[in-house]
Amino acid sequence: MNSADIQIGTCFDLTVERPALGGDVIGTAPDGRIVFLRGAAPGDVVSAKVTAVKKKFLRAEVLQVTPGPDRSEPFCSSFGECGGCPWQSIPQETQRHAIDNTISRSILRLAQPDVEVAPTWFDDRSDWRSTTRLRWNGAQVGYFASGSHRLVDIEICPILAPPLPRMLSTVRRELIGVDGQGTVRLTAEHGEDSGTVSIELESVESYQDTSKALRRLVLEPEVHGATLRCLGRPTVSMGEPTNRLGSEQVPHPATAFVQAHQTGSRALVIDVMDHLKGARHVLELYAGSGNFTFALAGRDVRVTAVEVDKAAIGRMKREASSRKLEHLVTPVSAPAHKAPPGEYDSVLLDPPRAGAKEALPMIHRTGANRIVYVSCDPATLARDLRWLVENGWGIAYVRAYDLFPHSGHAEAVAVCRR
Repeated sequence: MNSADIQIGTCFDLTVERPALGGDVIGTAPDGRIVFLRGAAPGDVVSAKVTAVKKKFLRAEVLQVTPGPDRSEPFCSSFGECGGCPWQSIPQETQRHAIDNTISRSILRLAQPDVEVAPTWFDDRSDWRSTTRLRWNGAQVGYFASGSHRLVDIEICPILAPPLPRMLSTVRRELIGVDGQGTVRLTAEHGEDSGTVSIELESVESYQDTSKALRRLVLEPEVHGATLRCLGRPTVSMGEPTNRLGSEQVPHPATAFVQAHQTGSRALVIDVMDHLKGARHVLELYAGSGNFTFALAGRDVRVTAVEVDKAAIGRMKREASSRKLEHLVTPVSAPAHKAPPGEYDSVLLDPPRAGAKEALPMIHRTGANRIVYVSCDPATLARDLRWLVENGWGIAYVRAYDLFPHSGHAEAVAVCRR
């Protein structure tokens, strides 16, 4: 079979060779092109149907799997239908090896062979997720199928940490049947009795009915606070819509970003603090509600914390006041690339998946001699590290964190010096 014979809909068999970060696995087509698929493990022989044709690679869906010798049994009954956890059939040691290799190759491509590449951090607990974002359409609550907007109804999600499974059952009971749709975020500290629910509606028509459902939710013992947001209507908050998370017990609003893997988040904080030893004034970008901020301030370090989410910054200000740390913590509500000038010796950043491309020139101009970069996407981390290397920075340390088991995604910490 040559390249001209392969079109969308073409079927052929192949052997899966290795995982690829992002949740895919890789095989080779009969014409030699790389094929990206999901739902299989290295060593599996699969029947594949081509779904996208590019010059250098193909995408395909798996029609049938003949299991290989190293395949793991998927732990979730929704595997193959739900778009989450696409690496379930891959042994976790193989997953971590793929993460390690990707990080190491990225650094070597930057001509930084002497970097300390620490072993990938991992935690074998299966119920690791302390926050999750679900979809709701009135009749279903669940996650999207892989590569589509088709909603898969989910009653049980094995990776949710207590009390999220009970919260999911309660949310399903109160929301299914309400004529509305949007996203539903559940968040709680692992092992606590209750957590928060945050709903973002896509249509104002269901605002009143959803508000009533939210009022019922906060009467349940497993929900201590809730928020409802809808464009054109005031945000509704009920109960106490915050969670105290992490070793510093920082309060995070129900709507704010938090690390899904709270055990891993604590390990990240320890690692970052270790690499900021001796810092006196840190510019912290994408600061959120202060996961790193209060760890630094607790070590008598001045922090200028920049965050675009006004709710998160407001909560940080109140927490700094309650801890009597106003002299050390300066919250700034602004995009990262518009951080205020100052005499910073170090920069700490934890950007979203898109990375920090816009902020890099500003970081370079600060005069700081150390950057600690926390990333949730190795690809954008490699891109941003390349810019730093080309502008006179060296990479001293990198460590991957397996904070999203079975997903094909990873967190990483990189330390750079001028």
